[in-house]
Amino acid sequence: MSDRMCEQLLKFNGAWVGDVPRAFELIRKDNLTEKEYYEAYRLIQKAVNIVTVKYTAYGTRIHPITGEPITYLNKFAIAPIFKNIATGKMKDICQYMTDHNIDNLLFDSAVKIGSCNPI
Repeated sequence: MSDRMCEQLLKFNGAWVGDVPRAFELIRKDNLTEKEYYEAYRLIQKAVNIVTVKYTAYGTRIHPITGEPITYLNKFAIAPIFKNIATGKMKDICQYMTDHNIDNLLFDSAVKIGSCNPI
């Protein structure tokens, strides 16, 4: 999830307190020094408790072409992505999400049942 979505969830849950605002301020800063990078990571990990949260979504949706109901099962994980911590391809994904105002991504591999591809 984007850092914006992470912030909103923390505020929604009453967890935007203590070191959390400072951690986000630091982690969003451009051109972090190495010391700031490690301080930001430490604060984020301590304040936000970066963990991957696993979810399962199950239900029925309508096939966009045939109009038939399709049972689906999606298994996925949500974890915050911060541009100053992300590296490699994840940094590119984070930048793309920022550029296109995307808060969440669901990869094809998350769809266990009910994929639209086979018609």
